[in-house]
Amino acid sequence: PSQLMALWTEYCNHVNKTVKFEVENKSLSGKFMGLNTDGAAIVKTNGNEKIFSSGDMHLIQS
Repeated sequence: PSQLMALWTEYCNHVNKTVKFEVENKSLSGKFMGLNTDGAAIVKTNGNEKIFSSGDMHLIQS
Protein backbone atom coordinates (compact mmCIF):
# COMPACT_ATOMS: atom_id res chain seq x y z
CA PRO A 1 0.00 0.00 0.00
CA SER A 2 2.79 2.50 0.73
CA GLN A 3 4.22 1.94 -2.76
CA LEU A 4 0.82 2.67 -4.27
CA MET A 5 0.50 5.85 -2.20
CA ALA A 6 3.99 6.99 -3.27
CA LEU A 7 3.17 6.35 -6.93
CA TRP A 8 -0.18 8.14 -6.65
CA THR A 9 1.51 11.15 -5.02
CA GLU A 10 4.17 11.25 -7.74
CA TYR A 11 1.56 11.55 -10.49
CA CYS A 12 -1.00 13.66 -8.63
CA ASN A 13 -1.23 17.05 -10.37
CA HIS A 14 -3.02 18.87 -7.57
CA VAL A 15 -0.70 18.31 -4.57
CA ASN A 16 0.27 21.74 -3.18
CA LYS A 17 -2.36 23.41 -5.37
CA THR A 18 -5.40 25.40 -4.26
CA VAL A 19 -8.59 23.35 -4.26
CA LYS A 20 -12.19 23.83 -3.24
CA PHE A 21 -13.68 20.95 -1.30
CA GLU A 22 -17.47 20.61 -1.14
CA VAL A 23 -19.27 18.34 1.30
CA GLU A 24 -22.82 18.49 2.71
CA ASN A 25 -23.64 21.85 1.05
CA LYS A 26 -20.55 23.46 2.60
CA SER A 27 -17.35 24.46 0.82
CA LEU A 28 -13.81 25.08 1.96
CA SER A 29 -10.83 26.32 -0.06
CA GLY A 30 -7.24 25.55 0.77
CA LYS A 31 -4.07 23.83 -0.34
CA PHE A 32 -4.33 20.11 -1.10
CA MET A 33 -1.55 18.44 0.89
CA GLY A 34 -2.13 14.86 -0.21
CA LEU A 35 -3.79 11.80 1.30
CA ASN A 36 -3.47 10.36 4.78
CA THR A 37 -2.88 6.65 5.41
CA ASP A 38 -6.65 6.02 5.27
CA GLY A 39 -6.88 7.63 1.82
CA ALA A 40 -8.67 10.75 3.05
CA ALA A 41 -7.81 14.14 1.54
CA ILE A 42 -5.73 16.56 3.62
CA VAL A 43 -6.55 20.21 2.90
CA LYS A 44 -4.65 23.01 4.65
CA THR A 45 -6.58 26.21 5.27
CA ASN A 46 -5.78 29.10 7.61
CA GLY A 47 -2.82 27.16 8.97
CA ASN A 48 -4.95 24.16 9.97
CA GLU A 49 -5.21 20.80 8.26
CA LYS A 50 -8.71 19.44 7.62
CA ILE A 51 -9.34 15.80 6.73
CA PHE A 52 -12.03 14.83 4.20
CA SER A 53 -13.00 11.22 3.56
CA SER A 54 -15.77 12.12 1.11
CA GLY A 55 -17.00 15.05 -0.94
CA ASP A 56 -16.21 16.80 -4.23
CA MET A 57 -12.85 18.43 -4.81
CA HIS A 58 -12.23 21.00 -7.54
CA LEU A 59 -8.86 22.35 -8.61
CA ILE A 60 -8.79 26.16 -8.52
CA GLN A 61 -6.89 27.43 -11.56
CA SER A 62 -4.51 30.26 -10.73
